[in-house]
Amino acid sequence: MHTRGTERKRLPLAKRKPRSFKNAQFAKVGLGSTVGDLAATIHNDIARKLKHARVWGRGAFAGQAVGEAHVLVEGDVVEIHM
Repeated sequence: MHTRGTERKRLPLAKRKPRSFKNAQFAKVGLGSTVGDLAATIHNDIARKLKHARVWGRGAFAGQAVGEAHVLVEGDVVEIHM
């Protein structure tokens, strides 16, 4: 039971999404898939030319640069750099 003045306010969670999100393409990959798997799902040339990716979501800090071996988590937003 909360007493007056000590109640905690619930604030909505907000996630920053990349500026290019409005032009995003979506691809589904299975559980345990890596950034490299995602790149190969989109196109094999993208997988071969992949330098790094930036990830937003639970699997990394917001906008964290990761390599192709990074395991993705459900809901991650990935920006691929070639």
